[in-house]
Amino acid sequence: MITEQQLKADCTPELIKKMVELAEGFEFIEYDNPYTIILSAHSRWFVTDITKWVYGPLLIHRAVEGFNKRNSIVIYAKKNSVCLCDPSVYNDKYFWYDDYSNSILTKLECAMLHCLIEVLK
Repeated sequence: MITEQQLKADCTPELIKKMVELAEGFEFIEYDNPYTIILSAHSRWFVTDITKWVYGPLLIHRAVEGFNKRNSIVIYAKKNSVCLCDPSVYNDKYFWYDDYSNSILTKLECAMLHCLIEVLK
């Protein structure tokens, strides 16, 4: 069972920066703290914990959408899993909802975040 705490530990500033670059409407700015993110032109957010940040789930969903637009490999929800699918190879990797112990994020968001962590490493 993978916990949100384990996923959060893998959300390094570099990974969050990559997610923000994929997510429409988000912008990453590096000041003294590498977790400063801008959502739209008017709001700045100091993010230290993606699982407790009010826009964390939105960032996860938009990063998946952005990833799918830019890559031939796609991430999508399928029944009770999130699937990382490469149509040219037919070698799908699944992240099952039941594999996560969640408290803030939904099981779907945990699976999507785990998948993003895997592909953006």
